[in-house]
Amino acid sequence: MKALAIFSSILFLALNSFAMSDLVTTQEDEALNPDIEGVVSGYNVRNRDDKVNFGIVMPVLTKTDVLDFQISKILSPEVDVLTALGQEIPVPSNVSIPRQSERYSFFTVTLNKPEYTIPLAKGSKQLGVLEGIFPFRKVVDAFRAGRPLFSLVNDFSFNTYTLSEELDPLSNDGVDLEVGDVVIEDEVEFFLDQDIPEGYVALGLTLNNLNTEEGQEQTFFPTDLKTLKSSTEMNLGSTQNSTPLVVMIPQESFDSLENSTKNPVPFTLSWDNALVDNMLPLMKDHVELSNIEMIIDAQVINSSATVLGYKLSILRNDTENGEEKFEKDFEIVGLGDLPEALDLDGQLEIEARVRLDVFATQNTNESAQISASTLEEAARQATLVTRYEVDFK
Repeated sequence: MKALAIFSSILFLALNSFAMSDLVTTQEDEALNPDIEGVVSGYNVRNRDDKVNFGIVMPVLTKTDVLDFQISKILSPEVDVLTALGQEIPVPSNVSIPRQSERYSFFTVTLNKPEYTIPLAKGSKQLGVLEGIFPFRKVVDAFRAGRPLFSLVNDFSFNTYTLSEELDPLSNDGVDLEVGDVVIEDEVEFFLDQDIPEGYVALGLTLNNLNTEEGQEQTFFPTDLKTLKSSTEMNLGSTQNSTPLVVMIPQESFDSLENSTKNPVPFTLSWDNALVDNMLPLMKDHVELSNIEMIIDAQVINSSATVLGYKLSILRNDTENGEEKFEKDFEIVGLGDLPEALDLDGQLEIEARVRLDVFATQNTNESAQISASTLEEAARQATLVTRYEVDFK
């Protein structure tokens, strides 16, 4: 069993190599294709065992998906409705449940929803299905008490996953999947050594790194997910190439499975452990912001780090149908050390969000030779990226 301690950074991702050159996404990239539908088969169903077999169909995640993580990447906010004992059970549309019969008190209940539906972001290249089981009686009791399905995620047990063939970007034909290709038989131990901010849920995930060869674009597929508590150990299922991830999700987003525009908790992605504790946590208390400039205290950057480049973006809050929607409007990029002040040229207005990404590497004999001529090159060479976001109101 692999062991992992999660320390003070809000989000921690341990990778061997993680090129960050695709951090920048456009609104066109994030547009959704029409829904893709299909049927999942191959479950090893045993009737009346109080265990419901199910599968979650989701896209393979890119590095950008991980950095801009949303719970809707895992479970769709769109639902299909099953009926059991007169109780309507809303099930995310990307969840498949094969035909099976379970006992509840004196009654036999038959469940059958082998189909799934999933909206895909433009550019998604592959699907997968994560297969597992959950306790039937406990889920029915929870629904009767008004609790959503995802509130029982810690009772989910995941066994296998299967990936689809690469998707045809010009086709929206159905994609059928069969469970059982890759067995999830290892474990990673999570330990969250920090307080969880009020109004947030700490979600731990293990992500299987699908591409481990040098030069390949890294993509990931989840092998387990659980809610975490401070100072409490939790084991999550993993594979040999699994990477641990902890994200703080707004409670309302966790309950509704809807994407949230709530000001995110700052975080650091790192595979240089020594840099994690001292780079980001200082930033929140050492930044002054006005519509003229952002002033950054020199203490922000760990002395053992070399900054390769940075990118500051201003995202406008364009409310649409009563819903917040942030769109990039202004951007500053730079190479080398982060300056003490960034001139915003009066661009910052009320109801905007400021995002600062810093790309760095740990000081070594080799890193002294590292330089970059473009931000993309800096991101590609970085072993750490830290993001700070704040809403300006």
